[in-house]
Amino acid sequence: MAESLNFRAPRPRHHWTNYQKQVLCLLKKCYSNHWEHLAKIFNYIFSRELKRNGYFYGMPARVIVSQWHTLRDKRFPVFTQIDSLSFPIKEHDLIRTITKAAHGLGIVLIEANISRRTPVTERETPLAQPRAATNVLLPVSPPITPSPHSAQLLAQPEIKPRLLFRYWSGKSSGVNSVSYFCAGLWEAQPEVIPPPDSDRRVLHALAKTHLSRYDIKSPFISLYDTPLAPFHRALQVEDGMLTIFDISSFDDRRIFAAVDILKNDPLSRQISRRSYRGYSEFLIWGDIPAEYIVGSIRAHDLLALPAQHRKLLQISTIKSFRYNQRPLKSRLRSRQTPVDRMTGYLLGNIFCKIKLPEKVAAELAVKIAKGWRFKTDKANGYLLFLQGVTAAYHSSRVSAERFQRPVKLSVVRGSRIDRSDDWEMVNSSDDNDWETVDRLQEHDYGVTRSRSGIAVSANHAGEEDDFTRDRARVRRIIGF
Repeated sequence: MAESLNFRAPRPRHHWTNYQKQVLCLLKKCYSNHWEHLAKIFNYIFSRELKRNGYFYGMPARVIVSQWHTLRDKRFPVFTQIDSLSFPIKEHDLIRTITKAAHGLGIVLIEANISRRTPVTERETPLAQPRAATNVLLPVSPPITPSPHSAQLLAQPEIKPRLLFRYWSGKSSGVNSVSYFCAGLWEAQPEVIPPPDSDRRVLHALAKTHLSRYDIKSPFISLYDTPLAPFHRALQVEDGMLTIFDISSFDDRRIFAAVDILKNDPLSRQISRRSYRGYSEFLIWGDIPAEYIVGSIRAHDLLALPAQHRKLLQISTIKSFRYNQRPLKSRLRSRQTPVDRMTGYLLGNIFCKIKLPEKVAAELAVKIAKGWRFKTDKANGYLLFLQGVTAAYHSSRVSAERFQRPVKLSVVRGSRIDRSDDWEMVNSSDDNDWETVDRLQEHDYGVTRSRSGIAVSANHAGEEDDFTRDRARVRRIIGF
């Protein structure tokens, strides 16, 4: 008997290239994120090739995990080659590609806790150069056309951070508002800002003057990749503001790292009060439109937060120090704030109160944990920490949905409503274990909960009355 025809779609088959194997091995070696995140990054980088092979929605994580185990268990040359690389390897071209992809997806990369070591295996053939950028679905900025007199422009930062921060007040130079920022040089005519295609020496001189202590009309806007420095300055004045920017899609030609400017030509004592290296400062040429602004908050408004939140952010401690220098950072480190789920949950509650978008919450939480010198003892400390942040947002959504105004229903004529049962709403955010309301806290004596999450008196929990169906119908309609 002839076998029946199989009309099912053929299973996608993928031929792994050496370049893809290198990216996969580097992902697992350098970062301790869950495989789900690593798979998303891999699918983002090789989206075009995977679609050609039938993976229109990306390769499943289980297939990627299986391939990595195969490379490791069978000791493929590409695996042993990557595994033998000594740290640091951040300058590797593939690491830059991975970092850009993570920024585009909004994924916070958690560096693996691997001790620095010397390769113990024999040296393999050097890694093949990555293929042209046309194979990678990443935004590519158009080439810069230098002026006739320029030799080389200031180098853009090799790895552009996603979130940047700025302090500003009524005395700040330029245009500063919750929806638009413009450098002081063009505050009168922001519509005529030219591109930064001047001579390299001119750009270098303008940048150094901007970084000095002189008050001038500068073509740059200062941003920082750590929130501590601008937060400290915002607390020193009554109208100090802190603004968060998402520059993941910002024009790379208009971003300059201060550390690259000062690396070979530091500021002299005549133009700087101290030895400033510019490690966390970035200079933005021209202006910053509203689409790159996540939000702004008045620093002194944070003093109205609950005591446990103020203690977590150490607002009073930070405000008491005149300078953001080593003594302040030592004091923050001495607090020994643990990087755990509870800390992440409290920080997530703060984010919810100030209405911070959840898409940037994880990265901001990690920046605060590092800037405030939180203490982590476990290799997966940041994983639990970020789980706490996510749990806070989930709890906030559940509470908002639960306390929405219910639909007003008319009572069927002839029916009786028994009001002896005291029904009350239960807020899951009050649960110390962050669990659903199906489970009672130990201090809820004499109360049971229905499957819907509504608390009823224990004396009536087992009774059947004439209105059980009506109550169930009401619960279904209002969404509990």
